Amino acid sequence: MNTCSLIGRLVRDNKLEYTTSGKAYLKNALAIDRRGEGTDFVNIIAWEKTAEFIDKYFHKGNKIGIVGRLQSSSYKKDNKTFYSLDVVVEGVTFCESKTTEDVLLSNNSNSMLQVDENIELPFE
Repeated sequence: MNTCSLIGRLVRDNKLEYTTSGKAYLKNALAIDRRGEGTDFVNIIAWEKTAEFIDKYFHKGNKIGIVGRLQSSSYKKDNKTFYSLDVVVEGVTFCESKTTEDVLLSNNSNSMLQVDENIELPFE
């Protein structure tokens, strides 16, 4: 069985790209805390609808939960072979709620958030 679940923050801004055959893909990395012992950085790759979803709803620094599978690869550069272990994303979960700023930016408008001043707040 090849399944992994991770929660972390996106390291870079997304860059949605397309293969020559028109398939959408996205490469990024997750910064995952080790409970006070440092941070691990894990490369992720998402394809098609999953890549488009991540590009639309997540940005650098956002906390994201992913489920996927490990995939190893290698490449040569300057006659040296480099190996990589990536997570191919198969599912995505929101791990934090939207802030007021996110809501305003996603509305793509210059209008201010309307607040009903007659609402009783549980604090003063």
